[in-house]
This record gives sequence, C-alpha cells and structure tokens, in this order.
Amino acid sequence: VNLAHNRARCPDTVAVLDKIEGLGVAGFMRLAPGAHIELHTDFRRDDEVRCHVGLVLPEVEWATWPPGTAQLLDVRKPHSVRNDTTRPRLTLLLDVRLPFILEPDMTPDRLPEIAGEVVRAATADGKSKPNW
Repeated sequence: VNLAHNRARCPDTVAVLDKIEGLGVAGFMRLAPGAHIELHTDFRRDDEVRCHVGLVLPEVEWATWPPGTAQLLDVRKPHSVRNDTTRPRLTLLLDVRLPFILEPDMTPDRLPEIAGEVVRAATADGKSKPNW
C-alpha cells in the first residue's frame, strides 16, 4: 500500500526503495522486547524473494547478521523469530519479484551496500539517529 503519510515519514529510505524495480512490499518490522513470532510459513509466489535488512538487532545476532546488512529468506519454509532482549528489534522487509531489476549502478552484488544505503538514509545525521 502506497500511503503518502507513511512515505513522508521516511523520505530518504523511500527514495532508495523507489529505485528497486519489482519491489512489491516494503515495511519496517518491529518486534518488542520479550516478544516472539511462532513457527509459521508464509505464502509467496515463486518469482518473489523476501529480504530482511537488519536495522536494530540484538547483539547476540551480530556475529551472523551484522546490523545494516541484508539476508534473504524463503518464507515458504517454516520460520520463527524471538527477541529475548530488553530492546526492540527492527528490520526492513522487502518482497521483490525476480529477476531483480535494479538501477544500472545497483547490481545484485551490491545488495549489502544498498542495505547500508537504506540504513544511512534512514538516519538524520548519517550516524545514529533513525528518522523512521
């Protein structure tokens, strides 16, 4: 859903996301401290991939998923998530149709860098204060 008031709240992030042709769904996912999402599967078309960009992650995840990087997930397989910390967990979810069709300078091997651009774009000073 292209809601103008939501897009206006994070214009720099929207500017980066608007460059990704084939982007279906994009949104921030916040998991409260102590919360969990039970084991489940999601419907997904065979020509879509789900990408999560870690924005604010528990420190225990940093070794396998450094904040500001992206992970691909096949949501047709059972998956769950827990936040056993005292801080909210925040990711940016992207559903993108295959093949990825990106701007000429946004090749698939640049996805981690692009994820970093999203993170930097979402910070007011380019360092630490999210404006989402």
